[in-house]
Parts: sequence; C-alpha cells; structure tokens
Amino acid sequence: MLAGILIVFLIGTGTSYAAEGALPGDILYPVKTSVNKSIRGALTVSEEAKTLWSATLAVRRLEEAGVLAIEGRLTDSTRADIKSRLDKHVEDFKMRTDLLAQAEDKTEAVADAQSYFETTLKAHTSVLAELSAVNPEAEQELRPILAVARAYADTVEKARAATERVITLKAGRNVQERAFAKKKEAENEYLTIRSRPSVSAVVQRPAVSGSDGAEMSMNSTLEHAPAPLDPVLEAFNTGTERFDEGEYDEAFTAFQEVLRNVQEEKIKHNMRKRLKLDIDAISSDDGGRADLADETELQYMDSKKPDKDSSGEN
Repeated sequence: MLAGILIVFLIGTGTSYAAEGALPGDILYPVKTSVNKSIRGALTVSEEAKTLWSATLAVRRLEEAGVLAIEGRLTDSTRADIKSRLDKHVEDFKMRTDLLAQAEDKTEAVADAQSYFETTLKAHTSVLAELSAVNPEAEQELRPILAVARAYADTVEKARAATERVITLKAGRNVQERAFAKKKEAENEYLTIRSRPSVSAVVQRPAVSGSDGAEMSMNSTLEHAPAPLDPVLEAFNTGTERFDEGEYDEAFTAFQEVLRNVQEEKIKHNMRKRLKLDIDAISSDDGGRADLADETELQYMDSKKPDKDSSGEN
C-alpha cells in the first residue's frame, strides 16, 4: 500500500488519473493495472469485497478487448496480454471464494460472489458476441477471448449451482421463508426493468359479434400481443409454480435465476452504451425491450469513439 502511494506521489496524481483510460498497448496501461490497481485493492478491506473486486477486474479486461476490437487495435500481443490478466483475475477469484467457503457463515457470500461473476461474464460475452455480429473484422479478433470467457462463465455457473444447493440444504425448515423473501426480491427487481404489465396480467374481453366490439377487441389483442419469450418472466413463473407446489428449494433457485437475468440485462444495456453499439441493428435476445434502468453515466456518449474505462476502476 505504502509503495503504491509513494509511486503515485513520484509520478503525480495527474498521471495516475490519466492512466484510468489506458488500454493494453498504451504507455500508461502499466500504471493503471499495477499502481492504481494496487491502491484500490489495498482500500478494499473485507474478503467479500476483495472477491468481488477480482471478478470486476476480470470483466474489465473483456471490456477492454471490445474497445480495442472496435478501434482495430486488438493485436496478437494485446489479446495475449488481456488473456493472461483475465486468467490471473479468475484464479484469484477462485482462491478467494475457496477461502470464504471454509467459514461456516460465509456460504451465502460465496454464492452471491459467484452469481455476480457468472452474470457479468455472461453479459460481457453476450455483448462482445453482438459486436462480432455487426463487425466482421472484430469477430476474428474477439473469437479466442470469447471462447475463454464462455468457458469461465460455465465453470463459475457450476460452482454457483453447487453452492446454492448447499444453502438450500442448510436452510432446512426455513427454506419456505427464504424462498418467499427471494420471490419478493425477484418481483421487485423484475418491475425495475419492465415498464409494461406482463401478458398474463392482461384481461381480454370477448368481441361482440356484428358490432364494433370485434374491432375493439382485435385492437386490444394486438396491443397486448405476447412479447418475445422473456427469460426473466419465464423464470419467475417457474419459481411461483414451484413455490405453490411446496417445492421451496426449487423455487428459491428459480427466483435467484430471475435476479441474475435482471442484472445481466442491466449490465448488457450499459456495456452496449459504452461501446456505442447500435442496439436496434442487433438481433439480440432482449426482444426489442429497451426499458431498462439506465445506470450508465452520460459522459460515455460524449466522445466520437468508444469510451475507454473512466470509472476509476482498473
């Protein structure tokens, strides 16, 4: 910690701040990934926070790959640099979750960290795949990175599922209460990204034969026509069915999936804005739904080229 502060003092805070926007291959990138990262890591106190920080660093490497691909700068050397750092961040994440899992009262913290990492990995790989679809030159450059990221996402998903099974077993008689609390949380989160009511909530009145009622009913039906398959709503309905059937452990798992899907949509939405992807031109899995809570700072849209990381994180 002291060494990092001393280096910042010697090179100047202005240089340290400017390094936040650096990418692999830039002269200030080592300052960003060594000096700034060390200081931020030292300020992260709890083991849970350090675990999440490792996950955050990993997905920031993926975002850097996307920016470099758009700028035509994702060369063999920068790609190798990103992959090497990504591997280290993932290894560090696994080490920290393994340590947390040894504590009896940290199982849920492990599951939360794994869920966060799984969600962010999937969101970033999805957007990078969208970028590849609209930018053929970027597709070849990003393909190796995408393959690695998807493999890591699958690994973290399996670890998270195993941890959640442990949680439901430990819950015992309290599993119903926990499932109900998770249901309410999932419902509230779902409402943050869906401005219109679900199709199941729409009551359609039958048409009156030979009257204007037929036309009115048809208009109402078209207006409330089923949207493209909504994985968030589907998971929520599954959880509700399992809860009503008394399968509280399965309900808990389904509602957890709702929360992950909601978070994934928000992350994808924000990353598309940072990379300036034309969402309307992309055949993504969002079904044209863009009514997400916008948590991205507006300055990402100011420059003409894709923004480099200016969030103060490395």
